[in-house]
Amino acid sequence: MANELTLSASVKFLKSDTNVDFAKAGVLLDVAGGDYVKRTQTVGTSEEALGLGDLTTPGYMLIYNSDSTNYVKIRSGTGAGDLIRVPAGGIALFYCEATAPYIIANTASVVVEYLLVEA
Repeated sequence: MANELTLSASVKFLKSDTNVDFAKAGVLLDVAGGDYVKRTQTVGTSEEALGLGDLTTPGYMLIYNSDSTNYVKIRSGTGAGDLIRVPAGGIALFYCEATAPYIIANTASVVVEYLLVEA
C-alpha cells in the first residue's frame, strides 16, 4: 500500500512590515512499518526516555507541549545534546531517526502529547 501517511503544516509570521506564509498540505508519504504510539507523558526536569511502546523504528513525530510556562527538549539518546526544543504551548513536527529518544523539561514538569508513526 502507498501513501499511508498524510502530513500538513503551515506557518504564518506577522511582525512589523513582515508578512510571510508557508504551508504544505496533503503531503503523502509511504510508510514501511505499521505501528504507532499516540499518548501523553509527564516529563520531569531529569532526562527520561520518550515512551515508544513496542515501536522499534521511529519515523514522523508530532509533539505538543501543553505547559504554559516551560519548554521541553528532545535528545537523540541519554546524555546526548539537545536536538529539538518545543516551547511552552508549542508544537514540533519532524522525522525522528533516534531509536531511543530522551526528553527533558525546563524548570518544572510538563505534559506533552505526541504521535509517533513507525518508519
